[in-house]
Amino acid sequence: MSLDDYGVQVFERLRSCIDPARACELLAEVDAALIATDVSDGARMEFWQSLNHELNVIAHRLSRPSTRSVISVRSVIAVAQAAIAQYQRRLKSEA
Repeated sequence: MSLDDYGVQVFERLRSCIDPARACELLAEVDAALIATDVSDGARMEFWQSLNHELNVIAHRLSRPSTRSVISVRSVIAVAQAAIAQYQRRLKSEA
């Protein structure tokens, strides 16, 4: 499986998350998997940037009036983006 394919898979799993805590757990699993496969720092940074971009697109589309389900999705996105930012900061500090 390519890194792009893995990113699509992760994105789809995030989209189905309804619990922000589970989104954090999922991204921690993804980070561990990327580290375990010896993916380069640059490739990991691109992976996180791409995933963050896709989450931004979804968040932008959710700018309609809030419903309970939209609020839940926004929470998942916010938590996921915070986790991604943490992984990106760590990658920059390791460089």
